[in-house]
Amino acid sequence: MFIAVGCARNDTIVKETSKGNNDNIENLEKKIKTLELDNEQIKDLQEKIKLLEAENNEMKVKMDNIKKEKDNFNKLSHLAVEFVNAQVKGDTKKLKEMISEEVEWKYVPYTKDNSDGQYEYMVIQAYEYVPEDDVFRINIKESYDEIPGLEFQFLDLHFKKINNEWKIVYVVLQP
Repeated sequence: MFIAVGCARNDTIVKETSKGNNDNIENLEKKIKTLELDNEQIKDLQEKIKLLEAENNEMKVKMDNIKKEKDNFNKLSHLAVEFVNAQVKGDTKKLKEMISEEVEWKYVPYTKDNSDGQYEYMVIQAYEYVPEDDVFRINIKESYDEIPGLEFQFLDLHFKKINNEWKIVYVVLQP
């Protein structure tokens, strides 16, 4: 009898242990599912972090470009004024110094000598840095007095630093 009771007790212990193990297994399975969900959340958050880092890097590049524009505006606007003054005065030597050797450009001055009008003023209408080409673009509107059909002339200049010197690498003059 004693052995039977001992067996019954062992049976009860085994049943209780088995039930406890089953409960533990269910709890562990729930935790695994929770961890799987957490892992999915972690993966989603990691993906969001990557997207935000990429967006942050893009914003840094844009900020650097804006800083470049700001830092170079005074110098380049001054060079644009020099170019227009040389153009109006017919100073081809100065124009050749300012324009890169790779640029083919024919100078046709609009001065009092070859027209009925006179240069009045210029306005910088647009200024921007073009990072793809590493150039600074300046659009200028020139005003002329008493030239029928040519009250304004538009000039598009692109500046680039070549061998530590600012050069015009693109010129378009449109009456």
